[in-house]
Amino acid sequence: LIAILNACAFSVTDTPEETQREALKIAIKSFTELKNPDTTAKADAVSYGNILKCVSNLVPQGDTRNNMALHVFRHCAEHGHVSNMVWNEMHRVVPRDVLQTHMDEASVTYPISYENLPQAWTRGVQEASRQKYTNPARQQQQQQQ
Repeated sequence: LIAILNACAFSVTDTPEETQREALKIAIKSFTELKNPDTTAKADAVSYGNILKCVSNLVPQGDTRNNMALHVFRHCAEHGHVSNMVWNEMHRVVPRDVLQTHMDEASVTYPISYENLPQAWTRGVQEASRQKYTNPARQQQQQQQ
């Protein structure tokens, strides 16, 4: 499903509007599936970043695009998956003043940067990083003890 999101985000450059709309529908359907509790694959920082990339590449600038991106970002933050990738995509998809207003409403500490985002917004990313980079030899050693 994550590969589908990535394909939707990048495969529609210089394509007719109808093709872009179809790619967006596929991306939304795939992303919705990732949030289904019965699905093996789960939404994570990469999938949130990819759906934001889809919004950026497939939805014309304006209120609809801003609202879609903010909706995704709120959900991402609520589930603790805001990574640098997600943060960078938000800067790409949403105008600075719109993002600033959202950060003000969320009481984010100034200066607004990834490092100053609430820890709750990034908790899943940090946990995943710790698990991902655990030394396999050390992990085996700990299991034997």
